[in-house]
Formats: sequence, structure tokens, C-alpha cells
Amino acid sequence: MYRSSALGDQGAGGASLSKCPAHWRVTLLFVALALFRGFIYAAVIPPWQSNDEHGHFEYAWLVSRYGPTVGPEAISIEFQRRVLESMYRFDYWRLCRQPTPEVLPASFTDPNDRWLRHSRPQVGDERPLYYLLVGGLLRLIGDQNLLIGMYIGRGVSVLLLAAAIGLTELMTWRLFAESLFMRVVPPTFVLLLPVLGQMGASVNSDAIGVLTSTLFFASLIPVFRNGLTWRRGVVVLAMLALAMLSKKTTLFLIPTTLLAIPIYWWTRGRRLPRWIWLALGAGVVLLTGTVLVLKLLPSGNAAGWLRGGNLYGPTRTEESAYEGSAALLVGACDDGWVIQTLLPETTREVAGQPVTLSGWARATTGTGVGIVSIRDSESHSQVEVIVGKEWQPFSLTHTVAPNARWIAVRLSCGGVGGSLLFDNLALLAGHGANLLRNSSAEQEESQLFNLASGVARRIGVSARLVELILSPHSWSRQAWREYAYAAFFCFKSFWGLFGSVTLFLPPSWYRPITLICLLALAGNLVFIVGRSSSEWRNGYLFVLMGGLVLLFLQTLLPMIVHRGTYWLPQGRYLFPGVFAIAVLMAWGFYQVLPRRWERVGTLMTVGLMVAFDALCLGMLIVPYFWGSI
Repeated sequence: MYRSSALGDQGAGGASLSKCPAHWRVTLLFVALALFRGFIYAAVIPPWQSNDEHGHFEYAWLVSRYGPTVGPEAISIEFQRRVLESMYRFDYWRLCRQPTPEVLPASFTDPNDRWLRHSRPQVGDERPLYYLLVGGLLRLIGDQNLLIGMYIGRGVSVLLLAAAIGLTELMTWRLFAESLFMRVVPPTFVLLLPVLGQMGASVNSDAIGVLTSTLFFASLIPVFRNGLTWRRGVVVLAMLALAMLSKKTTLFLIPTTLLAIPIYWWTRGRRLPRWIWLALGAGVVLLTGTVLVLKLLPSGNAAGWLRGGNLYGPTRTEESAYEGSAALLVGACDDGWVIQTLLPETTREVAGQPVTLSGWARATTGTGVGIVSIRDSESHSQVEVIVGKEWQPFSLTHTVAPNARWIAVRLSCGGVGGSLLFDNLALLAGHGANLLRNSSAEQEESQLFNLASGVARRIGVSARLVELILSPHSWSRQAWREYAYAAFFCFKSFWGLFGSVTLFLPPSWYRPITLICLLALAGNLVFIVGRSSSEWRNGYLFVLMGGLVLLFLQTLLPMIVHRGTYWLPQGRYLFPGVFAIAVLMAWGFYQVLPRRWERVGTLMTVGLMVAFDALCLGMLIVPYFWGSI
């Protein structure tokens, strides 16, 4: 059985590339294979048939016309119309297994098209680095042909992914110079992963996310191997910044960097002084006490209601409530509002039924105008309420769409006069119970949630995520079933989901894939339990493991917010960690691979990956997209 010491401490990562010109030929071979295979995928996948490819191309086109600081305000409906005509010519809707529209949609987000209405503009949502590269080429070439521009974008993706594969091969040589298996299998995995092959040959930022995250992991190798210097530290931070500019899903690299610090100290054999451990212990005790105090202290906000827009200050007041001791407070500003989104279980119960919202409202000073609305994922109803200083009733009825994924009640102030107060709210379906939580604002939100919600807003995380993480409904048995389904969807789509979320692998294929992954996981557990030293490579592998845990959390935690909606985490969200996935899967097998079988094991593993990629192309992708031609 292999352990970390099986490679030997002396030679681990010690090979000099400058003294091995033959190895550069191996690297160039991997790059050449990556280019060849990438251009095959770029040619085989029909135009616009990768995830949101039309939206990604639009971002690059806008950059080519308006520069790197372009925003959603520059979106051109005329340009979108041209792309939609091209999508129609290439049978986009049929290949997406959707009904072909009789009338061409008006835009990429036309609410009348049940497939496109889930889209959102990539400009203003994605990081700009990839679009600057493609947009710069489009501007330089100046070609107005949409297809030529799209294939330019695909070509850039192919080049970026080929660079990432070549870099992966160089890194595995430095890490595992004595092991043929560990040198060959990880770069081959990245080279032949079918879904990455499609996404790395499409117009999107996935390939640059893979490259920049791989560069980040590469920058850590000399730090762990030779020690931290200010130059190496600057390189790590520079690669981290580059990754942040390339893809949203590289965010997990920030906590990975923090995790690498104590692991690096461990590999250098440094022990913290006793007074530091005491200080850390005291800090943990102080932090725990602070959290408990913040949990017990009430804030000025009403539990269950979230603030939005420019609404500052509390959402709860005890000023002359209609019923009980408190009322909801909506500030007097043009876009201030409070909202409560029903739980997914509640949404499913009332889908397709009429619901009625009733309550009382008044202005704090003079006359005020409130807008009361019931919204679901498909439509909304609203009523304008003009109130004075005396409480007066209002009512609104809305029929929930049969396929509604969420329902929310929103209360806003028209910006005329003072703030508005709402109380004794009830959302009823028939003669059932009130569907709203804390409908009279009697319950106060804790200071802990208030602080966490504020931090979430500042780092761009939904405050709804914080609310639901702290809700017991998010950890019910039904919720865990949905999380498990989402995790399995992520797993399946990592290994095989082609087209625009269209073409899965046959279900029987997932059984051997699952077995292979479990075997690799078991091998890594063997390594963790049986590690023999604090050698630098062990520490580096622990960083990869911790980074993957953080990446999985980053990918799956949004399900707490999106539970009950159409959104599911796709496997491509894991691509920024594909280097770590490839290395650790190979490392897991290496722990249980007898030394005398290493060459045979390498050939068999590479052969299986070649066969898997060829089967995906020959049995799934080509027959599906080109079988009817």
C-alpha cells in the first residue's frame, strides 16, 4: 500500500525542468492534444448550444463596442434580435427540447418564452477578464458576422483551456517527479473530462476560470516547497486577484489562501508559543460569548421580513400599533421596501390557488402612498394604498401561477409624505391559516442576524441566505432530501451534461463512476489517517483537500435560498477546482495501487478516460446534435 512517503522525500518535486528537455516535449504534446480536442468540440457542438452562450457572446460584443466598463444599460435589443434569428436558424429550441416559438422572442429574457425567461444578462453579472480578451479580438478584427465572432470566442476558450492543461502537466511533474501515475493521470483527467471539453470550447468564462485557479494553485507550490518570501507571497496574491477577475466561482480561493497559512506553518515545523495558544483560546471563548449575546439581544427589525432598496433604519416600531405592541415600518424613500418570501413548502401548497392579502396601514405624518403587492415567479398583482394618520384596511387578491416556484409579499412606500406603518397582515388561501410569519411584527430579529445580514450585503451575498441558514425549516427532513437531490444533480452534471442543460449520460453509466469516486475518496482517507510526516507535499495536498471542501460548500450552499425553485447547482461550477479534483482523485488511487502495477495502472486509467470521452462524443453528442441531419 502506498503512502505519502512512497514517492520519497528527497526527489519529491525536486526534478528540474530546465535539465529535462524531453519533458517539455511531453508538455507540448498535452497542449497539442488539448488544442486538437478542443477544436473538435468547438466544431461538433452547434452554435449557441452551450450554457447561456448567447448571453456570454453578447457581453464580449458589448465590450468590443463600448469598452471594458460597459454595463447592462448598453444592452441592444437590435443585437439580441440578430442573435435570436441565428439561434432560430440553428434549431436552438428543438435541440434544447423546447417547443420552437411561432413568433421570435423579443429579447434574451422575453417573459413569453418559458425557456429564455430564466436567462439573465451576463454583462454586469460575470467577471470581465474573458470578455475583455474576446471583445478586444472582435474589435481588432471588426467583423460583423455573428458566427465568425462566436467561433472567435470559442477559439479563445480552447486556447485558455489548453494552457491550463499544459500548466497542470508541469505542476504534476514538479509535485510527483518519481511517479509515472501521478505525472500522467491528473493532466489526462483535465484533458479528457467531457463536460469541460464542451464548456472549454464554448463562448463563456469557464476556461479562463480553470486557467487562473490553476495558476493560483501553481503559485503555492514554490511557497510550500522552498519557503515563503515576499516575492512568492506577491505572486500568490497576484494570482488570487487574477482569479477573482476571471470567474465568480473562484471566490473559494480566498478562504483557501487563509487555510494555506496554518498548513504552511505546520509543514515548516513551526510551533506557536504557548501564550499565542492561550490568546487564541481566550479569543474563541470571547467570540462564543459575543455570538450568544448577539443572539439574545433584539434589534429594531421584524423577524421574517427583509429590507430592500435604500431603506435604512429599523423595520419594526412600537408606535401606535393597530394590534398588539408593534407594527412594520417602511421608510419614506422612492425604492424602499420590505419583503417576506414564503417557504418552498408553503408555495407548493397554494400553487394555482387564489390568495388574499389583507391588513391595516397608516402614515406616520400627513398622507402617504403605499404599494402592496403579491408576487410569484410568473406574475404579480399590486394595489396602491393612500392612507392618512388613521389606520385603514386594505385588501388584494392574486391567483398564484400553477407552476410558481416562489411567492412573496412586498410592502413599499411611494416616497410621498412620511413613513408607512403596516399591521395585522394576513395572507390566506381559502379559509386556511395565515401564510405569513410574524404578520404583526411582534417578533424581533436578533442582533446576530442583523449583523450577519449586513455583512452579507457588503460582500454581495443574499440576506435571504442568512435568514434561511438560521431557520429550522431549512434543516427539515424534506429540505435535506432536496439538498441531496441537488448534490446528486451537481455530481451527474460534472461528469456528463451537454448542450444547454439538455443531454445527460445514461443512468447506468453513473454506477461505475460513483464507485470510482468512492474508491478515490477512500484512498484519500487512507492518506489522511496514515500520513507519516509534515513533508511539504503533504501540506500542499491538505490545502487542495481544504480548497475542495470550500468549493463544494460554495456550490451547494445557495440551494438553501433556491430550494423549491428551478435553480440547481451545475457540475461546471466546480471547474475552478478541477486541478485539485484531478490530483486528489489520482492520489486516492495511488494510495491503494501496488508499486509493481504502476505502469499497468497508468495505462488502464488513461485508457478508461480515453474510452469515456470517445463514448460521450460518439454515442451521445454527435448522434444527438447531428443525427437528424
